[in-house]
Amino acid sequence: MSKIKLHISRQMIIRMILLAVMDMISILVVTVFAIYIRYDFSFKDLPQHFLKSTIYFIPINLVITLISFVAWNLYTSVWRYASATELINIVGAVFTATVGQVICKFIFKLPIPRSYPLIYMVSLLAVTASIRFSYRALRILRAKRRMRESGKEPTRCMVIGAGSAGNEIIKEISTTQYLTMKVCCIID
Repeated sequence: MSKIKLHISRQMIIRMILLAVMDMISILVVTVFAIYIRYDFSFKDLPQHFLKSTIYFIPINLVITLISFVAWNLYTSVWRYASATELINIVGAVFTATVGQVICKFIFKLPIPRSYPLIYMVSLLAVTASIRFSYRALRILRAKRRMRESGKEPTRCMVIGAGSAGNEIIKEISTTQYLTMKVCCIID
């Protein structure tokens, strides 16, 4: 029993580290992307004081954003069941990180284009949500591929109850690797 818990916790730690590394890379990319969009996809039109300010602030921004992500539980959530709750956490974490970035730039008196925070926030939201929800999408695709490769015809089944419990059962049937069922109808 303890070996199973140790294995699960090690797997969770690896997943959290991978998510953190992907988040750090996405923060760097989004920082450059937002300033690049702000100046019409041209770095030659970018005022040097904005570029220097952005580069100087990158380490602080990484810390602020990662703290925000930890505070909003983006590393402890079970992403194979990603749903609206996780999306709300992502929006809250990205909004908090962006506000923190603006406040810190104001405190350090670093120049920032007025439209940059909005572009940054929307871009970071899209990238962060994509990273988190791609885990779930990959699990669904892998389960469907395994079913096709097995050569077995899935067992047709009927779900009784079209409420939230029925919805959860349908999600579990369609995403799990252990069941080879296909929901054909729902009766309420």
